Amino acid sequence: MNRSLLFIVTIYLIAALIGWRFVLPVIDLVKAQRTEVKVWQDKLSQANAALQKLQVLKTKYQAVGEAANKVLAAVPSGEDVKGLLVQVEELASQNGLILSSVSFASAAAAAKDEPAAAAVSTGGSSVKSLTITLALSGEYNNLKNFLQAAENNLRLMDISSINFGAAAQAGAESASQNYTVKMNTYYVNN
Repeated sequence: MNRSLLFIVTIYLIAALIGWRFVLPVIDLVKAQRTEVKVWQDKLSQANAALQKLQVLKTKYQAVGEAANKVLAAVPSGEDVKGLLVQVEELASQNGLILSSVSFASAAAAAKDEPAAAAVSTGGSSVKSLTITLALSGEYNNLKNFLQAAENNLRLMDISSINFGAAAQAGAESASQNYTVKMNTYYVNN
């Protein structure tokens, strides 16, 4: 019995020595790796939070970009007379008016006639006005629709005066009339 007890104690000691020599370092390694996993999980959650903030900022940036495009369309860079002529002609034809002539005058030329047509300085650039004089013909209701469309147009247009000409057909209530519409539009001069 002594021998079997000595054998059992020796086996336990060998097992303890193996555990101390090989198993305890593995347990310490597992603990260290769990700590490292926790650190990386924290970093991952911080990165996810930063990604969510970035996505919110991207959405806001896109919204600002769309608003900036609308502002650029309302007050373009440069006179853009060609684009303006296309817009005015399209507004007239969509509302049943005939555009017979168009004339443009810069802010300097218009300032002689109207003191309100001066340039406004904003930072490094200035907002200038361009006066447009349109000769239109058509029915009165079509003129009202044209004025409403010009008011709702993306490019900013201010009607400064409207003159009525002689009716093309006298006596008819819906007869075509001649109109002279003077309006100001604006642009940024860099």
